[in-house]
Parts: sequence; C-alpha cells; structure tokens
Amino acid sequence: MRQISFLTYGRQTMGRDWYIAPRGGVCRLYYLHSGTVLYDVNGQELALRPHTLYLFPQNLEFRLRTDDSTCVDHTYFDFIASPAIYHSEVLTVSLAEYPLLSAAFAVLALLAEQHPYSTTNGTYRHLTANYLEGLLSLIRSEFGLTAIADPDIEEAVEYIHSHYAEKLSVKQLAARYHLETNVFIRKFKRYTNTTPYQYIKNHRVNIALSLLRRGAHTQTQIAERCGYADASALAHAIRSVVK
Repeated sequence: MRQISFLTYGRQTMGRDWYIAPRGGVCRLYYLHSGTVLYDVNGQELALRPHTLYLFPQNLEFRLRTDDSTCVDHTYFDFIASPAIYHSEVLTVSLAEYPLLSAAFAVLALLAEQHPYSTTNGTYRHLTANYLEGLLSLIRSEFGLTAIADPDIEEAVEYIHSHYAEKLSVKQLAARYHLETNVFIRKFKRYTNTTPYQYIKNHRVNIALSLLRRGAHTQTQIAERCGYADASALAHAIRSVVK
C-alpha cells in the first residue's frame, strides 16, 4: 500500500500573475478546468490541456505559470509518496479515454473542492489520501510508474522518508549501503536530481510546512517532530528552502 503525505490540495481560481515551482521531493497531481497554464520542464515550455490529468513525479523540476491573459481554475494535489514516485517525464492522462480513471478522479476532485487541505479535518484528509492511493494504483496499472533503477538509492529514499526526524548524515547513509560517500552522492543525485543532503533538507521542510498548514501544532512541536533543535532553527530552514 502506498502512503501519502499531503502538503496541500484543493480547487482554486488564480489570477494572471500566478505561478508555482515546487521544491524537490514533491509530486503534483494537476487538473486544469479552464484558463491557460504553461509548464516548463527542463527548459521546454508547453501549454497544459484543459480536462486532462497531469502527474508531475518528484524527480522532475518544473514550473507552472499563467500566460498573463486569463485566470486559472484548477484542482491540485501536492504530496509526498512512499514508495517514491519517479518517472522519466510528466505523465499525461486524457480522462476521456479512460472512464475508470475519470470516475475515480471525479470523486477525488470533489473531495478537494468541498474539503480542501487547509480547512478540513483529519477524517477527510485520510479519506482523500485513500482515494489518491487508489487513483495512483489505477495509473500504475495503465501506464506504469518507473521505480528508481538502483535498489540502494531507492531504499535510501524510503529510509529518509521514515527517519527524517533523526540525525541523518550523508556519510552514515553511504556507509549503510556500503558505498564511499562521494560515490553515494553521485548515484543519489543521478536518480533523484538532487543531493542526499538537499533531499533530507527539502523533505523535512516539506513535512514542516504541511504541519504548519494544518494549524494543529505549535512551531516548537513541529520543529521537534521534524528534527530541528527549536522553532528558530525550523524558521531558518524554511527560509533557506522557500525562496
């Protein structure tokens, strides 16, 4: 069973100056109801098609923005998945061609619209995660989702997901997989598009921001839960990652 940790989700109408460039380690499931959105992956900018489902895997750096001519009505889910989701490109699904996927996403989109992440309780977040897990299973059965080719790096990513609150050093991670530190760093970056140090940092900040959006914990509690010495260290980490 895939485990989902949300950063945010919902349905929103955004103005003409909207853009987003998620941090590393975050997947985005995206659906454009109306408007024009351009996405940039690896320096190539293309227009998203309305009524099409897009899955941006966590290993791709991308940027979404309006073309400054229209407002945008969209549904989105930003999340961290374990096992991690990797793919060589943005996955594009024409829902008109896949009725089962279309029906599954319709329920998920309704949950996001009526119970967005920032305002809903744990019961609806858990329900939304279950529906997203089901949708991802359907996508995997239809299209496949590429796993990390190196089993050591795949396991290292999952280890970080499970132990991010602990003191993790790149040297200790390398030793865990019987690799020289520089070799481990090069292999990790080849498959994840970032260094292990930055991956740990991004993951901790992503989890912390998710908890902050819920509003159910103090900054001191979140700092402790995410492996920071105090609220000041947490704030410094967030400032260094969120530009």
